Amino acid sequence: MPVSPVLKKLAGRAAALPLPRDYYAGAAVRELPQPDNLVVFARTRRRQLFHGSTTRRQHHHHRHVLILNLRTEATACVDQSLLPGRPGEALLVHPHQFHHYRDVAADRVCWVFVTFELAPPAWLAAWRDEWRTVPEEGWGCVERLLAAWPEARSDAGAARKAGGELALLLCLLGGTGAASGMAARAGAGAGAAARAMASSTLNRVNARLAAAPGRMHSVKALATELGFSESHLRRVFREETSLSLGRYLRERRMARAMALLREPGASVSSVARECGFETIYAFSRSFRQATGLPPRGYRKQVVGRA
Repeated sequence: MPVSPVLKKLAGRAAALPLPRDYYAGAAVRELPQPDNLVVFARTRRRQLFHGSTTRRQHHHHRHVLILNLRTEATACVDQSLLPGRPGEALLVHPHQFHHYRDVAADRVCWVFVTFELAPPAWLAAWRDEWRTVPEEGWGCVERLLAAWPEARSDAGAARKAGGELALLLCLLGGTGAASGMAARAGAGAGAAARAMASSTLNRVNARLAAAPGRMHSVKALATELGFSESHLRRVFREETSLSLGRYLRERRMARAMALLREPGASVSSVARECGFETIYAFSRSFRQATGLPPRGYRKQVVGRA
């Protein structure tokens, strides 16, 4: 019986394996990601990235989101970061990060979204606010994941296969050797784009929020700091970002509150003060409206996943 080329190739690799020095002590395999409750879908038109909304409302929820750009450049806005992405790259959005999209280069897009629940290992948690280039092996994982997905909700074997391919893809992308797509194009015209972004109203707003996070929670206060009228600032901000400035400030305020609540030892009352709320009751009410959880409930949920 003829030997297949694949078996012949594997036999050559197997024959080259060195003998173990110790048959009971080997390579430690720790902190493998175990994604669960997967949802996989694609967006193929610009308007679908906004769920048909004309306000470009920022998304916010408790799940991880892996974004795979197969077609069309665009910018992902994650919390206060502007992240230009190209086809062939992937971005991981962590739970409770505000995110939306802008500067979509064409009407036809193809972005694959994989949302899932995961207690991330430290090496994966460190992948944040950065597009990474998907290696060739990673696209093989994506192909097999997409092939398994149609049956995954009704077939346990297909679900395990989809989860396994996602886990391997995260290992390939989240390791220290993963290539940063943003760094790779640093010398290819990204400097001009970065300078343009740095001069935008959004970046001026973010700079003031960073300088005085406890005070810059009203449009009036922000307009005074920037030397604009309130109406002019609202109009220019919407023209540049397609977002409501008032909503953006509220969501940034909540994003900061969530970040502070994740810090060990921070009390709810101290977080309320840091974020400019006059009372803990006003803070708790606003936090619940934004996240669906009271501040203490959010902290318990985050600690439970750590």
